[in-house]
Amino acid sequence: MIFILIRRLLAKSHRPVFRLASGFFAAFLLNFIFALGFYFAECGANPELTFADSLWWAMVTMTTVGYGDYYPVTWAGRFLVAYPCFIFGIGLIGYLLGTTAEIVLETFNQRKKGLRTMKFSDHLIVCHCPSVNKVIQVVLEYRANKQGVETPAVVICNRLTECPAEFTKHDIQWVKGVSAMEETLDHAAVKSASGVIILADDPTLPASDAQSFAAASLVNHLRQAMENPPQLIVEVVDRENLPMMERAGVDGIVPISGFSERLLVQELVSPGLRRVFDQLITYHQGSELYILSHRLPSKAFSEIQIAAIQHPSNIVILGRIRDGVVQLPPPKSEPLKPTDELVVLADCESDFRNFENSIRSDNTNH
Repeated sequence: MIFILIRRLLAKSHRPVFRLASGFFAAFLLNFIFALGFYFAECGANPELTFADSLWWAMVTMTTVGYGDYYPVTWAGRFLVAYPCFIFGIGLIGYLLGTTAEIVLETFNQRKKGLRTMKFSDHLIVCHCPSVNKVIQVVLEYRANKQGVETPAVVICNRLTECPAEFTKHDIQWVKGVSAMEETLDHAAVKSASGVIILADDPTLPASDAQSFAAASLVNHLRQAMENPPQLIVEVVDRENLPMMERAGVDGIVPISGFSERLLVQELVSPGLRRVFDQLITYHQGSELYILSHRLPSKAFSEIQIAAIQHPSNIVILGRIRDGVVQLPPPKSEPLKPTDELVVLADCESDFRNFENSIRSDNTNH
């Protein structure tokens, strides 16, 4: 009767973790009760028996270990304490094992069906899944930028029915839902993410830009209340939708159309140039392109370029961005402005910062 009552109390919560915790609490409570009963029933027949010994006996009896170093010799100890201890012990062990298995299966199923709520931080979120391979390439490229750090990655997609095996292989999590819904973004832990990339749901349909715009607008709205908002990058199918996407408040836009056409002509004029672009736009090898703010002195651009070449690090300053206009290269004699952004080719951003500090130090000494 007591066990049935306990079982009913535990069954009131449908959360397996709660039931498991409650089961362990009930087990330790019964362990104490049976130990207390065993002690009072057997202490007269065994004066050397302690309460600690009784706790030990109750535990090995409830877990069906039956160590045998202590056992009841009185009628009350055998039938009023030990007998119920056998029954309740077997029942509780079965209940705990069943609940543990249920938790494992539920966690596995939630992950497989994209129903888990993520607990990550500083992770990458990829909205939409035009193809499994494309998502994997995006995630691997992002992780390469982290120099070997296995950054967590979460994909939001409503079209998948279960988590692809390729995602599991590369430790990519999946959340099922619509990217333009706040609940879905909360499941993906957008408020603690370091970056959000919104891919075109269907790269062949310009109408996909409307979905991307809705998702980008919502993410940007949520970013307003974040202390450390994630970077937001969007892929655009139709270049005519670039002004629309800019109004969503994104940090960067990558059009699908236009690059391949221009690269074809570049390759025609200078065969082999494709390999140069391949190296420049990957973090897996060679130096990388950066757009960086600076604290350099207002010297002529050519002087800054020469100083960068002479610096021990592999740094080349290719151009500048002034008032939103990219100049590659700018007029050599024009001095830099504090508001200019520099287009830098370097192994890592820290190399440029070291160069920047050395120039500022030299300028101060002079």
